[in-house]
Amino acid sequence: MPGQPVARPVLLAAVVLLLPAVCSAERLLELYDQAIATNPVLRGREFGVEQARAQQDLARSRLLPHLSAEGSYDWNNYDQDGLPEKERYTGRRGVLVASQPLLDVAAYHRFRGAQVSVQQSQFERDAAEMELTADVIDRYLTLLQAEDDIVYLQAEKDAIENQLKRLKFMRERRMAKVADLYEVEAYYQALLTREIEARNARRLPVSAA
Repeated sequence: MPGQPVARPVLLAAVVLLLPAVCSAERLLELYDQAIATNPVLRGREFGVEQARAQQDLARSRLLPHLSAEGSYDWNNYDQDGLPEKERYTGRRGVLVASQPLLDVAAYHRFRGAQVSVQQSQFERDAAEMELTADVIDRYLTLLQAEDDIVYLQAEKDAIENQLKRLKFMRERRMAKVADLYEVEAYYQALLTREIEARNARRLPVSAA
């Protein structure tokens, strides 16, 4: 139901156990809770479950005993000529009626249909939650991979920069081939491109609302 915490699925728990650091696990759980609270598709499925349950309660009430009560109170003054005092007559009346339909086939079928609607709406809600969970996990793992790639690429880029400096120095003294210099420069440009892609991947939202 909206406003209530949703139990974290087994898939999420399994991924949390596999993450290398506690901070990574806490970050994933935080992102998951945020996605659960803000995802409009899941919120719509939750509202559908609420509506189906309300219809089921209404249909169930048609099968339960009906209880009604009514009451009345009245009074009368009796005044007879020649008597010094008046006489007052009061009356109270109460009725309590309970009724139970022996067999209301239509109401029973409505109740069974409402039960099926609740089950279907819960299935749709669970499917939406599982899809959202898988999407959050996939995006988060992509984020972690991008962060690892950036660290690796920065270290590799530093090493290639040093190699380029040596090759240029050697090329100026005709101690290195032009082809070797071009090959290292091409590799360095490829590293720059990969670093840009990794940084773009890191900036992508982990949870889509």
